Amino acid sequence: EGASELYLQESIFRSVTADISYKNYFHKEIEPGGITGTEFGLLTTNASVKAYHHNAGPFDSGTVGIWAEHKDYAVSGASTPASDAYSFAAFLVEEKDVGSLHLEAGLRFDHHITVPAERDPEARIGSIRRRAFSGLASSVAAIYNLGKGYYVGSTLMHSFRPPSQEELYSEGPHLASYSYEMGNPELDPERGLGKELFLRYRGERTDGELAAYHNSFSNYIYPRNTGRQNPRFPSLNDYQFEGAASLLYGFEASGEIQLIPHIVLGGTMSYTHGERELTDREVELNPDAEEKQPLPMIPPL
Repeated sequence: EGASELYLQESIFRSVTADISYKNYFHKEIEPGGITGTEFGLLTTNASVKAYHHNAGPFDSGTVGIWAEHKDYAVSGASTPASDAYSFAAFLVEEKDVGSLHLEAGLRFDHHITVPAERDPEARIGSIRRRAFSGLASSVAAIYNLGKGYYVGSTLMHSFRPPSQEELYSEGPHLASYSYEMGNPELDPERGLGKELFLRYRGERTDGELAAYHNSFSNYIYPRNTGRQNPRFPSLNDYQFEGAASLLYGFEASGEIQLIPHIVLGGTMSYTHGERELTDREVELNPDAEEKQPLPMIPPL
């Protein structure tokens, strides 16, 4: 990993930073008897350039930048094909203070390409092929200083996330979660609209924050238990990645207190409720089912 920062004189930009990193991740999953069940490798290279400005037009400060990433993914011991993913993004974040009110706005464009090494049209998960996705994400936030260390704020965001290589192309047993995972090469990007309200306190010896959030997704991607036994591993059910109209909402709380000069005690608590709408096919098969079903793999309180 490396980084560099350049400070500028007599320019609208006060500084420019450049970052580059390379990660080599590899692991083996060892079965009873010392047999290697699965080998997993991921080589990740990413780079970014960000420029920071102050007093540009109506804005007090902001950041403009570009980001790029390449992922080389390979699995041995499963039917998942090796694949490469190429990602590019350009983004802009602007901030302004109006008295006790702090405002932020952000915009990001993403372009993502995944290229599998194998393009087997007969694969069980469907037609494995190259996929490309593009989309915009945006956010606005307002934070008001109530005085005496209290702040109240709200955030509204529109998110965009392309399906990952695993979600598109996976095919193999995942014994740790007792499932046979199957990708879905037909997946569309995940898009959501998120709302958040929070109350924050910053004191000399105590900090705390309470936030409530409500996130709706037009295509939330998750692994669904199909109820089918896998033909190769009858003890495992097929879990295939799908997208569904979904809703996730809940709250988060965190706090810290300084007990003595060099000891701080902190804690967090969170709760999420997730549900999805039934597909037209599910309604046809079970007309008496409730319109909304719980999302799987949502952590408890």
